[in-house]
Amino acid sequence: MAIKRYSALVLIFLSSLWFYSCATTYPLVVQTTLHTADSLKDYCQRNGIDSPKTKKAYDFLIAGREKLKADEEEEAYRYFDLVVLTYRLAIAEQEYKLSQEHLKQAEAALDKAQEELDAFRKVLKELKLPMIESNI
Repeated sequence: MAIKRYSALVLIFLSSLWFYSCATTYPLVVQTTLHTADSLKDYCQRNGIDSPKTKKAYDFLIAGREKLKADEEEEAYRYFDLVVLTYRLAIAEQEYKLSQEHLKQAEAALDKAQEELDAFRKVLKELKLPMIESNI
């Protein structure tokens, strides 16, 4: 019987400790998420990422700050989390767009190199010089 009572007391103590730790760290989580959102906003501005998503993220950021001023931390956290996700999506879309452009440039350079190689092979064939085959 003493073990059950001891287990129940330990369980109650650990539960209250968990609730206390959640209550004291929540403002820290909100501030960390706000800092991350501000950092991503600054990154987008510095790198010229201006899209409908960045505008929407900025609107969410303003709404989150209003909720934070009204001491509605839970709602503010939700907005800030949404801001972070939206800015990350805007950054990912920009990086995808840039990589597509780089891919097109690389494909164009490869096509040009292939045309030059074919032209050189044609010249060598006309001169009837021995060609060394390669894997290129």
